Amino acid sequence: AAQCFPKSKIFSFEPEAKNYTSLKYNIQLNDLEGRINAINSAVAEQIGERTFYISNYEYAHSLLQEQIEDGNKGSLTVQCTTIAKIFEDYNLEKIDILKLDIEGSEYAVLYQLPKHFYEKIGIICLEIHVSRENKSEDLIAFLGQQGFKVFPSLTHPRVFIFAKNTEQIKY
Repeated sequence: AAQCFPKSKIFSFEPEAKNYTSLKYNIQLNDLEGRINAINSAVAEQIGERTFYISNYEYAHSLLQEQIEDGNKGSLTVQCTTIAKIFEDYNLEKIDILKLDIEGSEYAVLYQLPKHFYEKIGIICLEIHVSRENKSEDLIAFLGQQGFKVFPSLTHPRVFIFAKNTEQIKY
C-alpha cells in the first residue's frame, strides 16, 4: 500500500508481539518509518483489555476462541481499540481505505461503529469469517445499509469483499 499510494499515511494494528516485531522490522527495512505507524493493539468493538487466542498459524490469532480451528497454543491479554477511537486518537477526518483481517471480530467491530463514521470511510476491504452466529450475507447487507456498494470476491465471495462508499467514490 505504501508503494502504491506514496502520499498515504498508513496505520497498522497488530496485537501479537512476534507479528508486531516483524511488522516494525519490515517498516524499518523498507524505510517507511514516517509513513506507516505500527500500533501494538487489536481492533475490537470495545476499548480495553481482552484475551487474545494464539493459533498454530501466525496469521490466524483471534480475539474469538472459536476462530482457532487448528488448536489453541494459549492466550495472552492485549489492548484493544475501536475504529471510532482510531479516528479520535489520530485526528483523522477520513479513512480512504479500511482493510480488516481480524479473524471473526469484523462483525462486532463494524456493527458497533456509529453510522456517521461510515460516511468518513471511502473503501472497506474485508476478510469475512463465517460462523453459526455470523453470516457473510448479513454483513454484506449491513454494509449496504451504511451506504456501501459491496463487491464480493469472484473466487471467494463468502470470504473476501470490497465495499465502496457510494457517496465518496463515484467510479
